[in-house]
Amino acid sequence: MALGYAVRRRGSFGDLNYRIVDVTLDAAYAAGGYTLSPKDMGFGTNGVIVFVLPSPTADGFHMEFDEATGKFKVRDSSGTVGAATPEAAGNLAALNGIVVRMMAMGVGHG
Repeated sequence: MALGYAVRRRGSFGDLNYRIVDVTLDAAYAAGGYTLSPKDMGFGTNGVIVFVLPSPTADGFHMEFDEATGKFKVRDSSGTVGAATPEAAGNLAALNGIVVRMMAMGVGHG
């Protein structure tokens, strides 16, 4: 299964466009995070995602956008107290069907 995208709102801030998108996760999580599709996020075939602000948590998982790699990471909050929150395990079935609302900034129109 692939990530599912539902663009809820479109707009612009100066020279950047924004999209509010509900992204439905799948169980094919890979180390380093999910790769988000600019086209499916509403920025068009040649669009570029500049920044993503995901909901901070969903179903007990912590969400973050890694600007260095351009990937969306999921962290498992079930770790021990006082320890860094580890990245979710690869192919984690518990991620399947979780919907994360994201505000994405980018260039391009879809």
